[in-house]
Amino acid sequence: MDSIILKIKNSSIIEKLLILNSIFFLITLFAKSFFINWLALSTDYNLLFLKPWSLISYAFLHNNFFHLFSNLLILYYIGNLFNTFFNKKQLLYLYIYGVLSASLLFIIVGYFIDSNSVLVGASGAVTALFVAVATKIPHYKIRLILFGDVKLWVLAAIWVGLSFLQLTTNNFGGAVAHIGGALMGYLYVYFQLYHFDWNNFINFSSKKSVKKRTNLKTVHKMNTKKERSINGVDQEKQTKIDTILDKISKSGYDSLTQEEKTFLFKQGK
Repeated sequence: MDSIILKIKNSSIIEKLLILNSIFFLITLFAKSFFINWLALSTDYNLLFLKPWSLISYAFLHNNFFHLFSNLLILYYIGNLFNTFFNKKQLLYLYIYGVLSASLLFIIVGYFIDSNSVLVGASGAVTALFVAVATKIPHYKIRLILFGDVKLWVLAAIWVGLSFLQLTTNNFGGAVAHIGGALMGYLYVYFQLYHFDWNNFINFSSKKSVKKRTNLKTVHKMNTKKERSINGVDQEKQTKIDTILDKISKSGYDSLTQEEKTFLFKQGK
């Protein structure tokens, strides 16, 4: 048990999410109706006020094994691709934003169409990561067994398009969750072009509390030559990364040289 706990602690954020979703699924097998009643998200406002945690907890419940497996499979592949162009903190934050955006859109749409539905599953969060990566590197190609190389933006467009088609089916809640997550994933990357840091929404409260607790004065010092040299190296690396990402966006990953691929791989670790 100690070795298992240690392995979980040392695992990546993607692996932790995979494990957490799997554990919740196994637990719900023994008392599914109980967990659905208390953790699933409902469009009934009375139930929402009674259990506000359901805005997030619904994402860790799944109807069946196929529902769980499909979400975790996409999370594994898209999550690792996401980590190549973003950092671990951004992955976790966007996952949470995707969960919330899916739940809020589900409640809003359910209110206007007077629907009494229940939502479970992590598909909204997974879709947010999927669309974010497709927005960042739209021309990146993924090789599919039957179709060959397909650009990422095409796969994302098909995924979102199918979600709109499902609005008239029994999977209404899942379709709305996909659309909510897709909207969040697109906006997350779009606003980054204007240097808008979404992560400040989560960091704001902690920074504010720290500021209140301290009365120490801040002393600004001039950078030494060594510090300026380090900053110059960091800036040079960032410029090179941006150039490579632009090249991938325009011509695809295969257009990179071996040196550029190696450099990008090292920076993504």
